[in-house]
Amino acid sequence: MNNEKLKPCPFCGGKADIIENSGRKKGEAKSFHPCCHNEKCIMFVGALWYNNKTEAINAWNRRVDNG
Repeated sequence: MNNEKLKPCPFCGGKADIIENSGRKKGEAKSFHPCCHNEKCIMFVGALWYNNKTEAINAWNRRVDNG
């Protein structure tokens, strides 16, 4: 279910984005973190990291009503 477009935040309806961590140490893998732009939202700073951008987008876009 990857449409490469992020749905709005499921908590506040705010704009969402994917943050890329390029790995600080040599050989460290990149990781991707979906988050909300609203500073007052619980998802502004989250702890969910994924191995690739597609996983991060799919996880963010998943809603209770679509399994």
